[in-house]
Amino acid sequence: MIKIPLQKTPAQSMKVKLGGQNCEIRVYYRFGNTYLDLICNGEEIQKGAICRNRDYIITIAQSNFSGNLFFLDMLGESDPLYTNFGERWRLFYRADDEL
Repeated sequence: MIKIPLQKTPAQSMKVKLGGQNCEIRVYYRFGNTYLDLICNGEEIQKGAICRNRDYIITIAQSNFSGNLFFLDMLGESDPLYTNFGERWRLFYRADDEL
């Protein structure tokens, strides 16, 4: 499992290597929810996924992306909020062999 570093900002984008895959992750806050876009090896995998505590973000099996992403509330059971990213809410990648 890999912890993906987040900043305490309402919109951010980062490039990371996950399971040997070149990924771009965009996390943004709108209308009371946190959303995530995932691009892997130049192909859009997920767009506008609502992020919930402990729920996998990729909900449909993808042949062009292995593994999954999820947020975890380290202090309770609330959905992620950017004001405390990295401390209370953390974003993780879990490889297929860890699922």
